[in-house]
Amino acid sequence: MNFNQISYDELTEFEATGNRWRAKQAGKYRIQAYISTDSQVDGNRTRLALHMNDEQVAGSSAYAYLDDRVIGGLNYSALSGTIELKLEADSFIDIRVFSQNKTDILPGGGLTYLTISRR
Repeated sequence: MNFNQISYDELTEFEATGNRWRAKQAGKYRIQAYISTDSQVDGNRTRLALHMNDEQVAGSSAYAYLDDRVIGGLNYSALSGTIELKLEADSFIDIRVFSQNKTDILPGGGLTYLTISRR
């Protein structure tokens, strides 16, 4: 998932070049994502997935699926999810969207966001 704007990053943990977030400190983290897409074909399955560390290479299984739905018919669709994880320092995550049919992520404003907070 390519997030092109950073609103607040206290420890500079988001790597814009690799589009992933890396924990600088060990601890418990809450990860929240909300992804808006264009309207979907009726019955299209989309999944919002969290991948962690290098063991999750392209095509591999997700660490967790934050949302999994069959949708269609609206002006836009949305996927969202929240998970709490205990991470070691230097752990990193990336968010991916899988879709049975072509879909576009809607950028801008509050339509698509990723929030990670240390607890």
